[in-house]
Formats: sequence, structure tokens, C-alpha cells
Amino acid sequence: MSSTTSSVRRPARAEAKKTPTNAEADRLKATEEALRAAQATIARQEKREAELRRLVVSHGIAQDATEANPAVEAKVGALKAVHEQKVRALMRSINQLQEQIQGLKAQEKEHRRSALIQDLRTQQREQDLLIDVLKQTLQEKVSEFQDSRALVNDFVLKKSAGGPMRFRPKTREELENELQALGQNFQRTVEKFKQDSQRNAAPKEEKPHDSDKGDEDEMTEEKNATNQNVAADEALYEELEQLRAQLASKSVTIHAQAEEMAEVYAELDKLTVVEDQIVRKKHKIALLREQLERQQADNVELVQEKEELAEKYLQLQEETQFLRDITMEDAGAKDEERLQQLELIQMLHSRELELQDELERQQKKWATDRDTVHQRLRLLLKEKKIAEEEVDRGATELTNLQKRNDVLQQEIHGLKVAAREEQDQTLLLSSRIEELDATVLQLEALSQEERENSARATAEKVAALEKLVEEKAMAVKKADRQLNAAKLLARQAKKEKENLSLRVSKLEADLAGRT
Repeated sequence: MSSTTSSVRRPARAEAKKTPTNAEADRLKATEEALRAAQATIARQEKREAELRRLVVSHGIAQDATEANPAVEAKVGALKAVHEQKVRALMRSINQLQEQIQGLKAQEKEHRRSALIQDLRTQQREQDLLIDVLKQTLQEKVSEFQDSRALVNDFVLKKSAGGPMRFRPKTREELENELQALGQNFQRTVEKFKQDSQRNAAPKEEKPHDSDKGDEDEMTEEKNATNQNVAADEALYEELEQLRAQLASKSVTIHAQAEEMAEVYAELDKLTVVEDQIVRKKHKIALLREQLERQQADNVELVQEKEELAEKYLQLQEETQFLRDITMEDAGAKDEERLQQLELIQMLHSRELELQDELERQQKKWATDRDTVHQRLRLLLKEKKIAEEEVDRGATELTNLQKRNDVLQQEIHGLKVAAREEQDQTLLLSSRIEELDATVLQLEALSQEERENSARATAEKVAALEKLVEEKAMAVKKADRQLNAAKLLARQAKKEKENLSLRVSKLEADLAGRT
């Protein structure tokens, strides 16, 4: 059942993780579509301007007629200025949208990496939980383990732990079993001590006190019994002291591990605080993205308004052309209609200027909102870079420890070679001494004077060889000391390397899960 539930949960989690990437892809598509729409509107307006210029050239409107109507000239100039401002605003919005597209693409890549790391973390947690559940079921359901956690731990150690003890540290299961065994031994010794004390106290109370002789016999018997009990108690006390020493050593190791666990939990608390900050910043980013989406929708509305204004501009140009034709045909008549039309044109012009002012205000407001959003995003990116730099520092420390370990191993190898050379030289010296002993035996067969001369020479040689042997022995001892020191340094470096690698992996996993 647990496997089926885990298999059902994983695709749901995968779908939940895919949703932010899909949302970002939709945002990218929306921004690209807005960009294309803005570029299309700019192209349309440029085409309309070109067509209007062609119409003006084809109709051949006289410059004198335009000079005769200064209101028309002012209106046309104002419309051109409005058009140029709108084109500039659209170009700025296009550039900003392109920058947003690049930022969203970079964020999409980072989200994919963080999703993979988060998936690995969830898989590891599920495996740990599954191991605990399997141990509990083995303890409760299987009759071979007799409802004891120690037998389950032994079974797990046989199946999982490989290699002798000197090449690997003790696991959690082994430490639990040792602690349980020490507790049982301590309880047994305490019970034995209590039983012996009760046995010694019982016969003293039951003996009668009738005569003095009986008292003396009782005193002697009590002394003998006390001596025997003292000897037994001393043996029990020795066993109890040994057990207490073992229990103290185990408690020291457990306290050390508890301190390490406390440090790890403190680091986890710090990381949870950082995680909460990152979650808050993610909420802020989501709000800023919603503001950006609103601004994009407002930009689309502005583009639509611009198109409507362009259509009005064309209508006004047609009206001005119509007025010019009328002025060319009937110069002396219909002054009142001209005045009404001019008043209407002025009203439209004032209305257009008011709309332009409102549009500029909204653009300024949107520009300030965009600046604030970009500043917040920059601050968040800086904080993310600082966290990544901390991870890189941990990685550099780990590489330095690896280099130090390699150097120590090379030194150990060199010391081993030197010790072997010293041993070879000692063997050569021993063979030389044996040869000298053989020569001494040969010289004993010679005359007394020759013996004395040869004895002096051999004594000098033997003394020199003994000095060499002592020097070589001292060198071998020094090499052994250096080799032991190098081994200790290598072990310390290895432990530091393992601790740093664990911390770096934890930090990387936590940072990846928060991003």
C-alpha cells in the first residue's frame, strides 16, 4: 500500500511543480504577443502617415491655404507632436518588454534546476520515512525479531554495513545496541549487589544470643563471612567500576553526538529563517509580477487608444481637407459655418490635449511603478548571489582540505619508503656482524699476537658497526614517529573533509529547495 500511495503522490507533486513553469511560459507568450502588437501598430501608423503625405502631394494643397488657416496648422502640428510622443512611449515599452522577456527566460532556467533539487530532497525524505516504517513493521509483525529493536538493528547492519570496523564509523544502530547492553549489565550488577547484601544481613538476625561461647563463635563466623563477602564485593565493585567507565565513555560519545546534533539543529533553524525570508520574497515577486501583468494590460489598452486617436486624426484630416475645399470654392460665403467648424475643431483639439495629458500622467505613473519593481527584483537577486557565494566558499574549503589530505598521504608514503630502507640497512649490518663473528672464529686458530691485533681491529669495527646500528635504530624510531603523526593528521583532515562535505551538501540542498 505504501508503494502505491507514493507512486500516486509523485505525479501529483510533479504536476504541482510544473505549474509555475507553465505560468512563466504563459507570461512570456503574453509579453511577446504584446510586443508584436505594439510593433504592428507602429507599422500601421507609419503606413497611414505615408498615405496621408501621398494624398497631400496628389491633391496639391496650396501652402497659402494652410497659411490662411493658422488654427488648422496648429492642430496638425499638435497631432504630429502627439503622434511622435506616442511612438516614443511605445518604443520604450517595447524595450522594457524585451528586458522582461530575457529576465523571465533566465528565471525559467533557474526554476528548472531548483525543481530537480527539490525533487531529490523529497525522494530522500520519503526513503527515510519508508526505512523507519519497515523497521517498525519488522519489529511488530515478524516473530524472529521477538519485538526487539536490537535484533532489527542487527539485521539491518548485516544487510547494509560492509567492511571491518576500522574502515568505517559506528552506525546509529550499533550505538543503540551497545548502550542497551551496558544498561542491562549495570542493572544485573546492581541486583547481584543487593542480593548479596540481603543474604549477609539475614543470618545475623536469625542467630540466638544464649551464651558467651556462642557469641565468640558467632563473631569468628561473622568475620570469616565478612571476609568472603568483602572479596566477592571487591570483585563486583571492580566489575561495576569497569561498567561505569564503559558507560561514561559511551555517554561522552553520546553527549558529543548530541552537541553535534544541537549544532545541526541550530543551523537548521537559521536555514528555516532564511527559508521564511525567501518565501516572503517570493510572495513579493509574485505581487510584482501581477503588477507587471497589469501594466502590460494597460499598455495594450494604450495601444488601442492610440489606434482610436489615429482614426480620429484621419477623420480630422479629412474634415480639414473638406474645409480647405470649401474655402477654395466659396471664399466669400458661409462665414458663420466656418466659425462653427473652427470652434468645433478647437474643442476637439482641447479635448485631444486633455487626453494627451492624462496619457502622459499614466505613463509617468507606470514608469515609476516599473522602476520600483525593478529595484526590488535587483535587491532579491543580490541576496541570492550572496547565498550562492557562501556555497562557493564552502566548496573551496572542501577542495583545500582534499589537497591537504593528498599532501599528507604523499608524506606518509615517503616515510614508509624511508623506514623500509632503514630496515634493509639494519639487515645488511646484521649480516656484516655475522661475517665478523666468523672471522673472529678463524682468528682464534692463529697465534696470540695475531689474535690480539685482529681482536683490536675487530673490536674497533664492531664498535663502529654498533654505533651505526644505534644511529639507524634512532632514525627508524624518528621515521615511525613521523609516520604516526602523519597518519593522525590524515585522519583529522579526513574527518574535517567529511564534515565540510556534509555541511556543503546540506546548504546546497536547502538553497536549491528555497530557490
